[in-house]
Amino acid sequence: MDKHQKGEFMRTIVGWSKQKLAVESIKKLQEYIKTGEGRFFAESYLLGQILLLKDGHSSFFNDYNRFKGDFMKLMQISAPSMLQKYFFEGKVFTMTQQVYDLLQNTKNKIFLRKHPFFTFAIEQKIRTKFEGLNIIFSIFFEVGDENESKGCNYLILGRDERDDSEFWLTGDIHMSLKNCGTSDAFPKEESREIHFKVRELYSNFLDYLNHPSAKQTIYKYSWNNEKRIKRGKFPRQDNIVIDLKSEFLDYRNLGKKLEYSSYKTKFWVRGHFKHFRNKKRYHHLYFLQKKELEERKLFYNGDSLSKWILPYIKGTGKLNEKLRRVC
Repeated sequence: MDKHQKGEFMRTIVGWSKQKLAVESIKKLQEYIKTGEGRFFAESYLLGQILLLKDGHSSFFNDYNRFKGDFMKLMQISAPSMLQKYFFEGKVFTMTQQVYDLLQNTKNKIFLRKHPFFTFAIEQKIRTKFEGLNIIFSIFFEVGDENESKGCNYLILGRDERDDSEFWLTGDIHMSLKNCGTSDAFPKEESREIHFKVRELYSNFLDYLNHPSAKQTIYKYSWNNEKRIKRGKFPRQDNIVIDLKSEFLDYRNLGKKLEYSSYKTKFWVRGHFKHFRNKKRYHHLYFLQKKELEERKLFYNGDSLSKWILPYIKGTGKLNEKLRRVC
């Protein structure tokens, strides 16, 4: 798909009447509610923001103003540019429930990972510790060139059920959480919580992609995008579903070794990813053969070694999922 086709599509939807924008945005939102697919939420959000733009009230499109003097930054890290890039160039990852159950109960360190694509989204609704404040769709964008990744920017789309509103936030994986302070939408604590949740998702998910237990199923949806755009429809993104290999783990039996525990309820004990990126310090590990790595449960995560200490369920009775439950 060339620049002319992309531009023509955006000019088409920007040219829609306010009534059509409102109707189509509501339709997309209803599709999201019906299916749970984040792509509909993203499409609804863009149409809603174009409608607000026509009335002069779109903070989303006002994000262009942050980069008036820097065209490259405007195109790379302004919120509207990132969302458009996702529509035309992105891939979408989704997880099965059992994968997310494990990853949301895994601690990790936040640092730049090797990315599977330059632009990709992780479709996962995430509850924050603030009741009603939910992340719906997270999109990541590699910064760099074909030879080296120098950073990763992200765009968060979400919903705040406390006042029935939708929100967006942008960030940079390299940026300290301390610098993710207050915004027009949220006070400091809430803003940092949202950024932390997305960074945790980024780190755990990308580490898991390289783990031996990860199973990928690819669904090609982008093949007909040129015709879709000509008909005024949003382009589709290829979808990659991430699951557990059946031979790796019997998910249903995670807690069986502790079924005679004295605890009256079941609860998750968090796991973590351990990384051996200092090749000088851990040089002995890099001389191990494949079979020896497997015995130690080590795996190559990009060009360095990692180990996943699995979370597990402890106790008996009803599972207490606390606030970490997936929506």
